[in-house]
Amino acid sequence: MHLASIRLAIGALVTVTLPSQLCAIELPRMATPTVVPAEDAPWLEYDAGKLRVLASADRTGGSYSVLELHELPAYQTPPHLHPGMDETFYVLEGTLELRLPGKTYHLGAGSYAHVPRNTPHAQGSADDRPVRVLITLSPGDFEAFFLDRVALVARMPRGHPDFRRSYLEIVRKHAAWLQPATLEPSADE
Repeated sequence: MHLASIRLAIGALVTVTLPSQLCAIELPRMATPTVVPAEDAPWLEYDAGKLRVLASADRTGGSYSVLELHELPAYQTPPHLHPGMDETFYVLEGTLELRLPGKTYHLGAGSYAHVPRNTPHAQGSADDRPVRVLITLSPGDFEAFFLDRVALVARMPRGHPDFRRSYLEIVRKHAAWLQPATLEPSADE
């Protein structure tokens, strides 16, 4: 067995010598710069409005994804959580209602919110006007959920008798990223 030349000092009294295979350092996956001209991120129709994928996980080495959502008035997600993903919102236009445990926020243009993984939440337009937001998903890959919804709307409109069943199939497909949750009403509701 080869011993590594790296010695780890623990406190001031003990030095540990590790086998070389335990000393291998794996560098994080590096992404190349991500530049997306507007014409390379077309608007796509989906059940909640329209969206653009600005930075896919493929472009960022899986580190994150960025989407721009233009959600219809009064659209709200059901309460949910993301087991292995953080989600951030930056409001570009309109008012985003963000429900978190114990508190509901009405966030206008220029507002930012970070929702850590495993945090129950729900969000959508706060009123009878659309809301436009940038969302960042970290790590990336959850944009596939949105793109599956684009494909669903291309096959059938939201009011179609099979829409709900087909939508729930998409939710089940992405269960590793998306789980139902409950939210108690906030004190201001």
